[in-house]
Amino acid sequence: MVLLLLSVGIAANAQKMSYLDLSVNYAELKDQSNYGLIFKGPNVQVGYTFDLKTTTRRFRFESEFGFGASFARGIAGINFNFKPVQLDYLFAIDFSNSTLWIGPYAAVRYNYHLYPELHSGHTYWFTAIDIGPCLNFETQVLEKQVAVNLVTTIYSITSRPAYEKEDYFYFLQFSDILKNANSDLSFSLQDKRYYVELDFVLKDFSPKGWSFIYTLSQSFYEGSPKANYLTNTISFRKQLGMKKSKS
Repeated sequence: MVLLLLSVGIAANAQKMSYLDLSVNYAELKDQSNYGLIFKGPNVQVGYTFDLKTTTRRFRFESEFGFGASFARGIAGINFNFKPVQLDYLFAIDFSNSTLWIGPYAAVRYNYHLYPELHSGHTYWFTAIDIGPCLNFETQVLEKQVAVNLVTTIYSITSRPAYEKEDYFYFLQFSDILKNANSDLSFSLQDKRYYVELDFVLKDFSPKGWSFIYTLSQSFYEGSPKANYLTNTISFRKQLGMKKSKS
């Protein structure tokens, strides 16, 4: 909420841009409740970004939704991930041919997994509300705009299911999914919950204005049950619109 209110102060004089992201990724999911199995498989995602930028400050909103399948020893799983909101509020540090943007970010992430063959329908979720630093470095290489973006967590609020191997049930109604994914929220520091994401962006690599993004992200949860997610993502970003400041 604080980051959203701060955006009002720069909206009037900012360059406004919006983007659509189309992504595919390969995820490795290890959940303590799955008897040590590591599920691997592809996912597809769609995302939206809204960017407000002045010469000194920047506000960025992101949202994305994805789904896919994963497999371990011939056992199939179904994955859903939803990031309803990520807010970045950044300040510029200018160099001769580059800009470093640095500031806080906050994000809400939902991960929901079904393993019908392994647990007769037992579902697993991992909800995290993350707060931490965000760094974005923009420069030019061979007359192309290149950016590197890094986010990590310092503080999180998390939700995980209880560690109960013999509890069989389905959560397929939306109301049940929403209720359980937000249940038993607890506070976590880096020793219990840690998330890091690194993006490499090649801007406007095609004549039609598409950008290419490679993202490596890893999520750790050291509570009970433990969880570890590793994801490699390739995205193609299309600029939807741009509006320059009138000032």
